[in-house]
Amino acid sequence: MNISGKLKKILEENKDLINNNNFKKLYDKISDPLLIGELTYVLYTSGINPLKYMNEIPFYFFYEITVPDDFLIPENITEILPEAFTNARIDSIYIPKSVSIIGRNAFFGSDLRSISIDEFTNLSFNSLDGTRWLKTIAIRSKKAWAEIGGGLTKSAFLDSVGASSEVKIWIERET
Repeated sequence: MNISGKLKKILEENKDLINNNNFKKLYDKISDPLLIGELTYVLYTSGINPLKYMNEIPFYFFYEITVPDDFLIPENITEILPEAFTNARIDSIYIPKSVSIIGRNAFFGSDLRSISIDEFTNLSFNSLDGTRWLKTIAIRSKKAWAEIGGGLTKSAFLDSVGASSEVKIWIERET
């Protein structure tokens, strides 16, 4: 595995954070999106899932890397920070009800085609900005569509996201 000199230095200087699974603090120390994406890639390919030890998906976490197919966000995650999946190669994602906030442009420039959401209320117009390949949004909820995102409608959503009118949106109502 080819690791950049900058990331090698960060890893050497922060062995204690890695050994103690303090990945949030490690990610907070890095501001360069390329290094953040590289760190994520290195950890995942080394068999380490840092999300197991965090409660949020950090800024640029999956920046320009390939995300595993049918990616499942762990139940311990409560927030997806802005631009977390920027330019990521990702086909589909499942967001559990533990996630209460999805930040602005969370999937900007990504290849996201399908998103499944398990009952949460903070999906806003700008959470999915720039997801031009998005084709399917499935929401499993006890709530009506008008309540999700504060009056979010299909046409307003599509205008905001810039996706094609071919996007299929459905809600599976829980009883």
